[in-house]
Amino acid sequence: MNVASLRESFAEFLGADRYRRFVWQINRRDRLRAWQEEVWGKFVSANPVFAGLSEAEVRECFTVCEVHGDEFQTYSTRVIHGNVDFTLEYEIASSSQFPHAKLDFWSTEGRSFDKNTIELRFCPACCEAKSKWESEVAKGRAD
Repeated sequence: MNVASLRESFAEFLGADRYRRFVWQINRRDRLRAWQEEVWGKFVSANPVFAGLSEAEVRECFTVCEVHGDEFQTYSTRVIHGNVDFTLEYEIASSSQFPHAKLDFWSTEGRSFDKNTIELRFCPACCEAKSKWESEVAKGRAD
């Protein structure tokens, strides 16, 4: 099966906004939600060539960046044991333009975590978008 073709067909079936929401939730949940199961079932009925995938296989096919569509790569970063607050401006830009950019650190946000490093995943295009955004913000502040 061609995974890129599957993603393209499913995105066309759902429309851009619902597809992005589908992928966003794949990246943040450990299972498909009821609405995702429903739309997947409708898609498979209309496209039987994609039938027979288990939920785990569906999740694996759509574990990509919801903004750029890139497959994830992994990296290791340091852990900060505590809370870190970002500016609202950064939070808004991050969630819409570069949600999977590399981080210089990962914060436990008060949760218990025994290690000092963690393996995370990133989207190369998100890293480029973050760098561009940071350059624009720095330029704006210099003006």
